[in-house]
Amino acid sequence: MIRPRLLPVVDIFPLIDCRAAHFRPAFAAFDFQVNVSMARVLELHEHGKEFVAVFDHHDDLVVLVEEGEGPELSFYQIKSSGELTWTAKRLARRSPKGELPKSIVGKAYYNVAQFGPEIRRASILSNRPLSATLAAAKNVGLHDGELSVADLCSADQEALMKSLEADFTGAFDKSHAHLLTFERVPFDLESYRATVIGKIVTMLENLDPEFAACSSPFYAALSPLRELAPATRRSRLRLKNSVRAWPSAVTISAR
Repeated sequence: MIRPRLLPVVDIFPLIDCRAAHFRPAFAAFDFQVNVSMARVLELHEHGKEFVAVFDHHDDLVVLVEEGEGPELSFYQIKSSGELTWTAKRLARRSPKGELPKSIVGKAYYNVAQFGPEIRRASILSNRPLSATLAAAKNVGLHDGELSVADLCSADQEALMKSLEADFTGAFDKSHAHLLTFERVPFDLESYRATVIGKIVTMLENLDPEFAACSSPFYAALSPLRELAPATRRSRLRLKNSVRAWPSAVTISAR
């Protein structure tokens, strides 16, 4: 029986400014990111996959899964949103400030540019669906499952391609469109923690009914950032840099 094994967690609580309550939305987005990452690796464990997952290093979540023909490398950006839907234009929207890439889809493609087309996917996960028209459809629809840019109609593809060409001048390859994906995840902003804890309870009960009593400490061990107060811009940057300095700090293995 495969049992989860947690690698060491770095104590980064001192980096947080607990008084900056007006930064709560930024922290809530980061907390959502951590919980969705946990849920994704729990799903891999549930399906009996051999994997290693790294949180907040290179991207919000990076997963290496051992498959029959060799390992598959997936990169995930996790975006929480209060708006009803995402659209191709919204994913392509470029910030007037900051370094390249400036769009959400561009930040996803950056992983393709860095690691090559041999990766499995560079995906955007969100609590809201994508409103788009598929290449084989006539009307706009809401899509929950994983879709690649190559699945979209020419108009939606064009909006994304223009943004990618601006982010990667002379370096964007349209043949990589199938590697860029979007997927709605079934976690709302009011109850995502409870949903993740429920997944942990189910996993532990399947191992042994008595293990269910360990669900709360198991959740706390998986999520060292769960109880932190909102961070200021400066302290949150220090927090993210600290996590990147120790990728094993928040790594989970299925073995």
